[in-house]
Amino acid sequence: MGDEAWQARLAELAITNERHVLIATEGALLGGLVARGVSPELVVLSDGAPQFVIFVHAGCWIHAERPLAKLVPYHDEHRAAIEKIRTPIWEFYKDLKAYRLQPDEAQRPVFETRFDALVEQRTGYPSINGVLKEMRDHKADLLRVLERPEVPLHNNAMESDIREFVKRRKISGGTRNDAGPSLPRHFCQLEEDLSKAGHTLLGLSARPGSRPEPNSSPGRSDPQESAADYGPQRPSRARLTENGRHVAIREQLPNAQIAGG
Repeated sequence: MGDEAWQARLAELAITNERHVLIATEGALLGGLVARGVSPELVVLSDGAPQFVIFVHAGCWIHAERPLAKLVPYHDEHRAAIEKIRTPIWEFYKDLKAYRLQPDEAQRPVFETRFDALVEQRTGYPSINGVLKEMRDHKADLLRVLERPEVPLHNNAMESDIREFVKRRKISGGTRNDAGPSLPRHFCQLEEDLSKAGHTLLGLSARPGSRPEPNSSPGRSDPQESAADYGPQRPSRARLTENGRHVAIREQLPNAQIAGG
């Protein structure tokens, strides 16, 4: 169905409000994916942005913990309270990584109990309590790996791909119309693909080791998986996986582009 036919259908259904049109269009796109063979059990790993909470959603642990890392302590007691919460979170994360490598169904209740105890903690600081409440509200997403061990625990690798484009956009002050981002976005994607193949836009060989793996958490000893865990990458904020197969969903919605990994 073309755009004109779709707009006519929306008008027949009296769907004219801009937000309602967006919701209906995104729903139709998702329905079209399912009709073409994409499994409804496909797992979408994201930072929790609402546009990515589709199909079976999994939450990124790095983004879940990041608000704690960004807190500015008022004094030494506040700093100690933050660290007291962050330390067991990363210990729990480390154990989840081990579970991914050797899943054990009998351990699922143990992890769920440990998670509950972790997020039910209360401190004398509302800022810390708020982060724990947010994690508790997204328990199913953060523990998705227990039922789907093929799902990564974070999406930092994808965010690093798009970071160069975002930095340039901020420095340049953005664009003046909807068509403006198109050209730089395509060039950034081309540059990213060439870099991963060992080349540059100027045709020069990229220096080995010139792109270090990004740290997922300042001051931590690399709590993320290696890049090899992810397979081919593309600029994206969300990762979809199904039985070990990776798919990237682009950020532009409702005109979402799906590319097999």
